[in-house]
Amino acid sequence: MKKTNLKIEYKVKGLINNIPSAIVRKITGDDIFKIEYCNKFQSWKENPELISCWWGSSDSDGYGSPPDGDDISLDEAESFIKSWEKNW
Repeated sequence: MKKTNLKIEYKVKGLINNIPSAIVRKITGDDIFKIEYCNKFQSWKENPELISCWWGSSDSDGYGSPPDGDDISLDEAESFIKSWEKNW
């Protein structure tokens, strides 16, 4: 896998008082497509269902919902992650 071909995007889940309950990242590249999340108490854990942060999801009646992740800048995401890492 060539690291130069990696693209990482971040979203947040459960934003309360401008603090996310979790940060979700999508890593894509030539040989990878991975969705994982972390929070204040847990390091990165893979969860493909969280693609809904970007694409939304459908219900049992076939209707779709909008994406359920909120945007966050790279700098903001990295700041939260860095502060959480000490708890992992």
